Amino acid sequence: MWNKERKNPTLAASVLSYSVRLVLCVMLLSALTGCGLEVLLLGVPTGGAHEAPKPEVVTKLEGKADGFGGADVVLRAGQLRVAEGKTESDGSFSLELPKGTDYSNLIVEVTQGSVVLWAIVPKIEREKTTQSGTIDVKSTAVALLLQSVLSAQGLELFNYPSDGVQAAVQKLTQDLEQKDSMKKLVGMLEKVNEAAKSLSGDAVLQAPQIKSAGQELQVSTSPLNNGNIDYCDASAGDGCKDGAEGDTAAFDKALLAAIQPSEFQLPSCTYQDMIQVVITVTIDPNNVKDGNCNGVKQFKHAKRYGGTSCEKCKVYLTGGLHKDSGFTDQKIAQQMSNWVPNTLEMYDDGTHGDLVAKDGIWTITLQMPAPQPTEKACTTVSDCDKGHACLKGKCNKVLRLGYKYTYGLNGDVWGGTEEFPGNQRLLEVVDQNGDGFVARHDVFADETTNKDKVNGLRKKGVTGLICFATPPEDQCNSLNPAENHPDCGCLTDQDGDNIPDAREIPWDFDHDCKPDGFRVYANVQPLTQSCSY
Repeated sequence: MWNKERKNPTLAASVLSYSVRLVLCVMLLSALTGCGLEVLLLGVPTGGAHEAPKPEVVTKLEGKADGFGGADVVLRAGQLRVAEGKTESDGSFSLELPKGTDYSNLIVEVTQGSVVLWAIVPKIEREKTTQSGTIDVKSTAVALLLQSVLSAQGLELFNYPSDGVQAAVQKLTQDLEQKDSMKKLVGMLEKVNEAAKSLSGDAVLQAPQIKSAGQELQVSTSPLNNGNIDYCDASAGDGCKDGAEGDTAAFDKALLAAIQPSEFQLPSCTYQDMIQVVITVTIDPNNVKDGNCNGVKQFKHAKRYGGTSCEKCKVYLTGGLHKDSGFTDQKIAQQMSNWVPNTLEMYDDGTHGDLVAKDGIWTITLQMPAPQPTEKACTTVSDCDKGHACLKGKCNKVLRLGYKYTYGLNGDVWGGTEEFPGNQRLLEVVDQNGDGFVARHDVFADETTNKDKVNGLRKKGVTGLICFATPPEDQCNSLNPAENHPDCGCLTDQDGDNIPDAREIPWDFDHDCKPDGFRVYANVQPLTQSCSY
């Protein structure tokens, strides 16, 4: 029997267990309050002082278009709409931009019915408010002129250094007051917008496209979307009529006169030791043509997935250093996957510099060594050592690459994915037109351009071989082929356009077998140090 004076062991254990739990809870609560979680547990703050949350800082663009109350406002970076809104009754507006990034080279567009005004905004810094200034006919003229000058060089506004854009905008704003050709264009723009007030439908202005045909500039897409309005006086000449003009010819002529090199030039820019290399390639079997102006069987060799395009397939770039390269750092080869196929992805989704998603043009951008000048004078490349090119009268050490494209899935082998077997394309990293880019555009499976061997171009004098430098004749005269230079018989310019086939070349935008000029078809800027007049 239990002694009545003895404690109940079950009760004692319960009391002990409760006490332990109570101590643990107190310790846990103490730890949580130290972490600032007491508000969640108790509903009231305890302890020391607490800082109030800081107000979020937003990125804004503000401006004003006098007389355009209730107008639509769109801020664009290329084709991307960054922000949009409406003007207040006095024409002022405030746009809030997406968080977390700086912006450069934008166009703010104000539209009301068919009337449109533009202004260029060179820079917008994150978490700050930027003023666009007054948006009017003069700011529209500046935007039109700068877009046209850049287009003539194959560039979009977003391809140009932002400090260069800023300098050009300032220069053009001054020139509008001084140069007759620009004053005339401003007068036409005033009449265009006055006439547009009575129209309905699309805006009367659109982005211009200018192409360079040799030394001559031509308008391929007029900025004037409706020529059937009265935009100039008959007394002005140049094809102007009384009443509606009926076409855009007089306006286009005035625009071309205002962007001649004698009237306006872009600022001079100094570039870094590296250069932006933009490589694009088109897959569009129904439209593309080769150097012979024939259609291209784009899946003749790349037939791993049925000899046609496949939903999940992508284009890949692969390549490496050429044996004739002046630069020999293997990191460059690794940057191009060093001839491992189907690993270095190109893009057609509007990212990574790709300009337009799903347009059949695949893009990749790489930063590569720019030509490195030496003190050695030259007239032709034969005056220079191996791995060098003759540029502006001096031998320059240059980067020379071999490359090709594949089409398939990540990790696929060569078989059934490469554009053509056995041979390679050649690229000499030289900025041919001085825009700060090396922009090479190819057509997938085209064997008539920069393919090094068994090149299919059909033209008088071609040999089917292209190279970076044609060997001197005295190195190709031996009756014993083994004693001759290995590149004997090759040509550097087989198509006769005075541009080496292994460099960036003018692009045939409209597939009519006529080059339309150089073009950087990517959302990327050059690697500049500074730009100024």
